[in-house]
Amino acid sequence: MGDTTRLSRSGRTPDGGTLTRRIDVPVSEELESEVIALATINGISKAEWVRNLLERVVHGELFMLRRLSRSGRTGQSDESGSNPR
Repeated sequence: MGDTTRLSRSGRTPDGGTLTRRIDVPVSEELESEVIALATINGISKAEWVRNLLERVVHGELFMLRRLSRSGRTGQSDESGSNPR
């Protein structure tokens, strides 16, 4: 193997610190295959792809809830003061 170091992980350090907690979610074989395909296309593991998706969804939801709660205190529905619906 020579002087080449081979790491078992991607080498990217997660923003949330050490990853020690697990969420086990049963899925269909079809969904698992599709997740594996997307992870492969992105050059990352299945677990990393799912973790990235969860982080985007959860952090996005929390961001929007916090934004809505702040706008509720100021009486505005968004930053421009209008709510086009």
